[in-house]
Amino acid sequence: MLTHRLSALVLVLSAFCGSHSAVAQEANPALLPEYDLSVEAPLFQLRPARIQELSAPGSGKITQLSASLGDQVRRGEIVARIQVDRLDASVRRAIGDIYTLRQQEAAARAAEDDEQLESLARQMDAAKVRLREVAEQLRNLAIVSPCSGIIDRLQILSGEQARRGQPLLRIVETTRLQLRVPIDATNLEPGQNVPVLLTRGRTVGTIADVVPNDGSADLYAPLLKQPAIAIVVLGNDNQALNDGEFAYLPITPLALLPEAFAEKLDKISPQVKVISEAGELSTIPISIIGPAGNGKVLVAGGFADDERIVQPAPPEEGSDEEQWEPVPETLIFAKQETIYSPRQFASALPALAETLPEIAAVAHDGGEKTFRFSGPFERPDSLQDLLMADEYPLCLTSEKKAAELLGISSADMAYFREVHNYFQQEAIRRRLAIKQIDDLKAATSSGTLPDFVDAVAKLNDDYLAATTIVSDYPDEDTQLAAWISGFGNQVLFTETGQALLGLEDSQIQQMQQMRRVLNEQRQEMLESFLNGQSERDKLIEDSRAMLQAWSSDLELAISPNQAERLDALAINDQPADSAPAEPATTTATPTADDDDEPAPRVALPAALQQPAESTLVPYLIFGGGAVLVIAVAITGFVFYRRRKKA
Repeated sequence: MLTHRLSALVLVLSAFCGSHSAVAQEANPALLPEYDLSVEAPLFQLRPARIQELSAPGSGKITQLSASLGDQVRRGEIVARIQVDRLDASVRRAIGDIYTLRQQEAAARAAEDDEQLESLARQMDAAKVRLREVAEQLRNLAIVSPCSGIIDRLQILSGEQARRGQPLLRIVETTRLQLRVPIDATNLEPGQNVPVLLTRGRTVGTIADVVPNDGSADLYAPLLKQPAIAIVVLGNDNQALNDGEFAYLPITPLALLPEAFAEKLDKISPQVKVISEAGELSTIPISIIGPAGNGKVLVAGGFADDERIVQPAPPEEGSDEEQWEPVPETLIFAKQETIYSPRQFASALPALAETLPEIAAVAHDGGEKTFRFSGPFERPDSLQDLLMADEYPLCLTSEKKAAELLGISSADMAYFREVHNYFQQEAIRRRLAIKQIDDLKAATSSGTLPDFVDAVAKLNDDYLAATTIVSDYPDEDTQLAAWISGFGNQVLFTETGQALLGLEDSQIQQMQQMRRVLNEQRQEMLESFLNGQSERDKLIEDSRAMLQAWSSDLELAISPNQAERLDALAINDQPADSAPAEPATTTATPTADDDDEPAPRVALPAALQQPAESTLVPYLIFGGGAVLVIAVAITGFVFYRRRKKA
């Protein structure tokens, strides 16, 4: 009888599961979740999907060791770096070569020497290739966490010398878990989503692979035609699932028994009685897997579709025959053509689905993109309202903020740090790192704002050319959002912003003309101040109003579609240059007042031609109204008391 029932179960599982070899060849490995087969993972127990051991990618001194034993790290986070001094020097030398070539290009362009320009262009391409090679070598020496998890082993200290291939640390992944269950590998599809049941709820996992039985499924082998182990990977971004937690799939040959009934079973050789629809009574050996929560125990056995698990019933009066009754609250996972999908499970077993509510949302929602940038590029407080973000050396922004805005990954921070430091020194050497507007007189030979802006633009071009070699934006929207955060509407004055928004040549020419007019107007204001004809406070007030007006006017030169994209990617509700407050909190989106289209700028902005309305007026009106209401209430109360006494 047992052989008959096992044969029937084999047919059930054969129709239920899938050919691993055939389906695996058709499945796209890139779409399957990754897991580590070497992780010790008992059946029916959640374990980390991967445990990553990191080794030294090269020989050198360990620096920037930012992790300690037990620390939580995120995927892509740099945990240490191997420093090789000669590579740091190579970065500075390669940047110096490019700077020298740029100077030679400028001279050749002034001399209209086309032959020399062609030769320098070839040399420039070769210099950029050398710089990119050095950047790649530095990237390879960064030790980056391949997953989010906890460091459970640390075998190196900061300052120690490491050899190529030497084990350094180990990371246990926490954002993804794996579950291994015995299964018949004759009809299974890797990549499909399946419901995973736990003692306290249910979640969703993805079948990553089916591997041969390693011996751990031997206990279930008599129930399976082709014993194998399915590996299910579960997302755990919200840390709702626990390492070591009991879990299973609603697949045959399993059953849920009440704990009270299971406790009475023989623990050495457990077995249950079943009755078929035809009334045939038989005994089936089972394997107790473990407590499934909600007062249930999960067992495996050769159950058939038409069977019910029974227990002795009180004998009928006057009858000596043994009586049987169904065990209440027992659930057998019956024959299915395929493994339940999460939706099919909830439909087929609504009572169990309600008892085990969803406890984790593991599917990653592909909704609207969100951008988090610290915006804008920094300037000294005294210059916040006098210069726009792209009119000050970008390299003088803090290293962390500049790396974020320029799309530099943790792995490339070693290279970026060398580039950033190099150009900071260049800005100081060229006297462009001014602190006060008065310093303009010594920054260029002419001491004028247009010449200073032009000199800064050339320095920024060199800086961006060196950093964008390793720029790592995931898409154009992210890059444009970062630049809006850094520049506000003035992103339209930058070549990168113009390219990302797809500005036409006529629009770019209009931008250039607007910039020239703006600089001429501001130069007049500066000359008045530098000649002692106006006060500093007046200069700052006029400059702030002018930059705010020009920020709104910039959108006049772009199409409605371009403006819509600019607004959609803006970080918050205020232009980057609207306030001299903390640079980190300055914002980058046009205000609601910018919807009115002012006339094109050919003279001073209208904001400078009319006195600004006092911002105290609304508060005075509100305060006066509140005082009036209070006075009326007090007067009424006094009259009421007098009348009551009378």
